[in-house]
Amino acid sequence: MTSSRSTHRVIHYVLEGAAVLLLVALAALIVILHLTRPEIPYSTQVSSLEETVQARVSSVISEESTVDENGLIMVFQELELEIRSKGEYQGQTITVSYNGMGPTLESVRFRKGQHALVMISKRPGGQAFFQVADHVRLGPIALIVGLFVALTLGIGRGKGLRALLGLALSALLIGGCI
Repeated sequence: MTSSRSTHRVIHYVLEGAAVLLLVALAALIVILHLTRPEIPYSTQVSSLEETVQARVSSVISEESTVDENGLIMVFQELELEIRSKGEYQGQTITVSYNGMGPTLESVRFRKGQHALVMISKRPGGQAFFQVADHVRLGPIALIVGLFVALTLGIGRGKGLRALLGLALSALLIGGCI
C-alpha cells in the first residue's frame, strides 16, 4: 500500500513538473511570436481618426426619442461634453449630436454626469470633428470580471487558479499574434 502511494505521488510530481514546463514553453512562445511578428503594411497609412477619448456629460441640451417599426428606441440628443482624457483636448468643452438605438431608452440615452467615448477625427482643413461612439462601461465590466474570478477561485480553488492562469496565457498568446 505504501508503494502505491509513493507511485501516485511520483506520478503527481511528474505531471505537475510537465505542466510547469508547458507553461514556461508557452510563455517563451508568446515572447517569440511577439518579437517576430511581421509589420502590417496598412498600419503606417495616415488615418483621419486621430484618437478616442473619454468625456463627461456636462448637460443634455435637447433630447428626442422615437420607436421604430421593430420596437427599438432611437434617441437623438444634443450633448455638452467635457473631455477628461489626457491629451490635446483635455478640459475642452464641446457640443455634439448623438444618435443611439437600443431596446430601452435607458440603455441608449446619456444623462448628466455619465461618461462617453468620443472619437476625434481631423477634417481635410485640419478642423477637429467630434463624434460620440458609446457609453463608457468599464465599471460594470470590471464587476462582472471580478465576480467571475471570485466564483472560479471559490469553487475551483487551486484548479480554478490554474484555469485562470491558463485563460490569461491563452489571451496573451492570442493577443500577441494579432
